[in-house]
Amino acid sequence: MNTAIQQKPETTEIRKRQAVFTQPRKTVLIRLAMKPIIGLYEQKRDEASILAKRQEEAQERGLNANAYRQQQADTGFQLFYGEKDIKLNALFRQLEERKLHYTGGHWFKGPKGHVNVLVFSTEGEATDIPPMVKADLGHTIFASCTVWCNLKTEGRVDTVTCNVGHFDRRNVRQLLVEGNTYRLR
Repeated sequence: MNTAIQQKPETTEIRKRQAVFTQPRKTVLIRLAMKPIIGLYEQKRDEASILAKRQEEAQERGLNANAYRQQQADTGFQLFYGEKDIKLNALFRQLEERKLHYTGGHWFKGPKGHVNVLVFSTEGEATDIPPMVKADLGHTIFASCTVWCNLKTEGRVDTVTCNVGHFDRRNVRQLLVEGNTYRLR
């Protein structure tokens, strides 16, 4: 989804960002770059406001907002970038087991196409995942997956971003929760 040039942050910057793992997850956003999923509603997105907020958060925490990407402000730790051939079907159950309940979802039209967002949170009212969401994701193999762990003012927010595309069925791995982080198996 984001083709910005990735760079490796300085060691000090990485250590500051790894502090996120000392906090429990409060919210997990699963972002799926694919056609809008039936059962989710459209939500408008103000990219300029989001960028400004990220830059402000980075400054408050003493971070370099552009440590990973020059064109995009970030405040988190990038755990995985562009991992290939990923399935998410076990992840939903694992989030529920950790009291991160599905609280809603939406889609927006981003600069590179549609993005569906599924919200799992320890706060808010739990609701059922729409049947079409389950149906679409139960068999989907994503061409790439990137995971960010972000320490925000409101608590830890993890973002799992997956893109559809060409994949190799022989090399499929699952994204799983492991303790306070994630792993691929």
